[in-house]
Amino acid sequence: MSDPLEDESAEAAWLLAARDQGSPDGWWNAATQLAESCLYLSAEAALWMAAGLIGAAERRAVVFDQMAVVLEKLGDTEMAEARRRVAHRLRGHKISGHVLELEAGQGWVMCRCNDPDAFDDVLAALPTRPLADDPLRGDGPVLSVADMSPRFGAKDDFSYLVMDENGPLILVKCGVSGDGMMVCGEVAVQLTRLRPQVPDWAVDLALRQLTHLTRWSGVSRVLLEDDQSAVTQSWIRQGASHASHVAYCDIDLNQTMEVLRRQYRETHRQQVAWGRKNLLVEKVADPATLYEGFRHLYDTGSQLLPQFTPQSLGQPGISMFVAWAGDELASVVVCSDFAGTCYYAAGARMAGSKKPLTHVLIDAAIEDAKARGMAQFSFGILHVEANTDAKLLGIAGFKRGFAAQLRPVEWVTVKP
Repeated sequence: MSDPLEDESAEAAWLLAARDQGSPDGWWNAATQLAESCLYLSAEAALWMAAGLIGAAERRAVVFDQMAVVLEKLGDTEMAEARRRVAHRLRGHKISGHVLELEAGQGWVMCRCNDPDAFDDVLAALPTRPLADDPLRGDGPVLSVADMSPRFGAKDDFSYLVMDENGPLILVKCGVSGDGMMVCGEVAVQLTRLRPQVPDWAVDLALRQLTHLTRWSGVSRVLLEDDQSAVTQSWIRQGASHASHVAYCDIDLNQTMEVLRRQYRETHRQQVAWGRKNLLVEKVADPATLYEGFRHLYDTGSQLLPQFTPQSLGQPGISMFVAWAGDELASVVVCSDFAGTCYYAAGARMAGSKKPLTHVLIDAAIEDAKARGMAQFSFGILHVEANTDAKLLGIAGFKRGFAAQLRPVEWVTVKP
């Protein structure tokens, strides 16, 4: 019998067999055989495939522990420790300990996880908060995946500032949930310039710190919003990357409701009119009281279940609009205020109905936000590429029907 170390066909056979079986156990068994034959890189690749097929965070943690063992046999103790950090998060524990803060000749990095109070004090001292109106990256009420969930594990906040002797130059809000990508909440990481002119060395330092944090956290990829600068694009080209086109969808409320409604798609105007005629619409005084009804609509009619709680719905700045069809709850829309922006956080509707049950609630939320003096109403990010999942394209089509225009951007998945 030939030695598997010298017989590439044996390695290929194990990997093909695991692929054909298409189960976590198949990939785990292939990884075991590959590791026993000292084919450690292939073994780690097989373990990554196994992890991708496992839903529960606790079970994926076992796979990442095994990756650490394989990497130690390769002599890569640094990356082995990084994989153990992933397993730690997947078991629901946030990472503690000091993170390396890089320096350049003119400046340095300040990481929030090393000293949260000092970091927050620097941000509080800024004359303006550039992300105050940003519902996707700001500091207002957040209705998103909980800090700990059975699917994702715990979250680690790796946000940081690039500093010089005159104060902060760049803010980067980023973090990791379990074994996910380095992201900012549920969107791409953005290099937020804090001054009108930011030198290239500061951008380079920000990106080098992002590379270090991504690797140190134990994940393999970062989702970055391309700012089109030469330094950023050079960094993107150095790593394996994949670009996707998305768009910000915001409505300027410094217009009359008559003008805003004229900007709706014609079919949306008709469906809003239908809702006014056939549904009872109201703004809920205490959104937490309708938590069970909201969850029921999600559980029966949606595949994307947000990890909301009664407490999160009861936060200041949260508004809820509901539509009743007789005595039955037909649809719900939840919005969240971020300084001058009202953000569409979530919506749910009665399962099985083909009636336009939600359009009138969006219209009511826009009108309410304007009446309260908000500057804009935001739908956040829309996925607009033709090859996007059909459900996401449908959601994008629904939202863009209320907006006059979109602001396209490019998100790039990079393996630094």
